[in-house]
Amino acid sequence: MTDQRSPHFEDGFAPTLDPGQLPDYGSLMAGPGRWFVMVDTTENELIGVLWTDDDDGLGLIATAASSPAHVTSAWEEIRKARREGVPARRLFDELLQGYHPDVYGEGELSDLLAAL
Repeated sequence: MTDQRSPHFEDGFAPTLDPGQLPDYGSLMAGPGRWFVMVDTTENELIGVLWTDDDDGLGLIATAASSPAHVTSAWEEIRKARREGVPARRLFDELLQGYHPDVYGEGELSDLLAAL
């Protein structure tokens, strides 16, 4: 963690995480895959689109309508699972069961990326 000047905090400093220190799943959106729209059902706020290639790739795509707090929380959960060695496919399936999404899809991930 580093301290950087920020106009958004009273003392001018905000702790920021170095993304290089956090584990991530593969991020290449290509080939066949699955995805769903994550919505926080308690507050009915959009989180984003979670996708996987069912191998090592898994990611969360936030949109302009996404809740920043919910996106941050979801990324923390995803990175924690990665640190613990949870395979991308298993994590995706667990989140799919937990969120009961209205929008679910399967197909070419590059088409999904182009559509977003």
